[in-house]
Amino acid sequence: MISDPETLVEIGSRSEACGANGVESSKRAELFKPWAAKRVKMTLNQFSSFAAVAKHLNLTKASTELRVSQPSLSLQLKQLEDHHGTKLYRRLSKGIEITEAGQLLLRKIMPILDEVAQLERGFKPRQAIVAQAILRTGGTFNTCSVLLARVVSASPTAIPAGRA
Repeated sequence: MISDPETLVEIGSRSEACGANGVESSKRAELFKPWAAKRVKMTLNQFSSFAAVAKHLNLTKASTELRVSQPSLSLQLKQLEDHHGTKLYRRLSKGIEITEAGQLLLRKIMPILDEVAQLERGFKPRQAIVAQAILRTGGTFNTCSVLLARVVSASPTAIPAGRA
């Protein structure tokens, strides 16, 4: 659910530009013409993979953050390099180094990744933050069994069911 009115207006205006509100289909087709006949060769996965590698300067740490295998991450980066026809990073004995072309690409893709993250946040329902605390008690069995039972029964909302 999007609760920000500004986001709603922005999304609404984009959908109107795309022809979602009754614009002629020929105009709508004209808007999508650059994308209609060709498949996009760069993906958001490749962008986020490259950004993670640039952040950590280490393929293992980046693959751990992304929860993908290192060979899968290397393949994403190779496809991105093949598409651009240039090396985006160099492997070193300890980690990697981002090339100038890689730094340029990183500057171009970071706003895209920020926009996608903002879009995702706009559609996620806001969840109430529930603070939890652990109460540990100690004492003799007889005393605790009587007193603790009274405390728990006096305040049933303080201790969730099944946690006492």
